[in-house]
Amino acid sequence: MVKTKAKGKYTLETIKDQLAKYEETIKKTKDDIKKNQESLKTEQGKLEAMKTSAVTAKLKGEDRAKQEVEITGQVTKITDLEGKITRSEAALIEWGAKVTDLKEQRKEIKFNVEVKVLEAKEAEAAVLEAIKTVTDVELLNRKRWLASKMVGDYKKCQKYMEEFTMIFEKQGQVIAAELGDHTRRLDVANGAITALKEKKTSLADAKKTKDLEI
Repeated sequence: MVKTKAKGKYTLETIKDQLAKYEETIKKTKDDIKKNQESLKTEQGKLEAMKTSAVTAKLKGEDRAKQEVEITGQVTKITDLEGKITRSEAALIEWGAKVTDLKEQRKEIKFNVEVKVLEAKEAEAAVLEAIKTVTDVELLNRKRWLASKMVGDYKKCQKYMEEFTMIFEKQGQVIAAELGDHTRRLDVANGAITALKEKKTSLADAKKTKDLEI
């Protein structure tokens, strides 16, 4: 039980650290996405302005080569920003799944530890109840030994519980029979003592004769 709790505690601490790192990374990534989205809107606005300028220049018959180069560069910048946002959003989905998985692991570990604690408490309660019901000293000492062993090896010995119960009940029946036999012998002895006292009284009250003296 102690080993299980210690292992569970270590695993929970590890999960806690991992969750903290993921949450920090997720928060930073969300902030980056927000900044990149704002930058994307700005750059898209610039691109629209460039396109408008290019149309105006065309109408005026001006050279558009320089503007087209600028538009191409702006499109590349926007594409890079969109790529960053897409990758960041994909990473958020992946990290969110990992966070969910870690939280589920944490729940499962806590549940398993609670189950182990309950099993240990139930085993301890069963052992204590068995000890209280035993009256014979030798059987009581044996049951204490069995109980201490069962507490340590409860899970391994669970399949033998039915056999131990049968032994316990059989020993209880033997003890009950022996106690009944002792009670019967005491009754017989008390009856014999009473009869002897009556005989002694009747002899004390009898007249002394030769036969009586003999």
